[in-house]
Amino acid sequence: QSPYLLPDTTARLEQDPSKIQARATHPDSVRTELFGYNLFARGGTTNEIPQNLALPEDYKLGSGDNLIVNLWGKVEQEYNLTVDRQGAVFIPKIGEVAVWGLTLQQAEKRLREKLGTGFSDFQMTLSLGKLKSIQVFVFGEVKFPGSYSVNSLSTMFSALYLAGGPSERGS
Repeated sequence: QSPYLLPDTTARLEQDPSKIQARATHPDSVRTELFGYNLFARGGTTNEIPQNLALPEDYKLGSGDNLIVNLWGKVEQEYNLTVDRQGAVFIPKIGEVAVWGLTLQQAEKRLREKLGTGFSDFQMTLSLGKLKSIQVFVFGEVKFPGSYSVNSLSTMFSALYLAGGPSERGS
């Protein structure tokens, strides 16, 4: 006896397993729909995944993140900076500033200090523009296994959505 089947089920399978298979595939048999399966009916694109999600306070900056620095006061300047592979941004006339692994608040403090060496009497705001994208691999029982590019705030559900959802054998 199988430990995964009830005793009477095992007995029926031993009697004639072909009858059970025939009943399961018979056109009159009732087919139950998997719960939530219709969420993935259309398939997904990266355009459908929200890009304007609220940024968590503990979000860590990394390579590919886009920072927008606005200065006003004695100096009127806007910088559109991208964190490079070494985890730094380069500000003309100021130099390189390491921001990798910092929160937005920590990066603002570091940039304010660094900008203070080149400018005086200014106000500053720092915001996050485009988020870095990360490459994820979705494989197994999904409709379209493969590599997908998602933003760094995406969830596993986002990647599963891009992969078309689970296949009929998946869960």
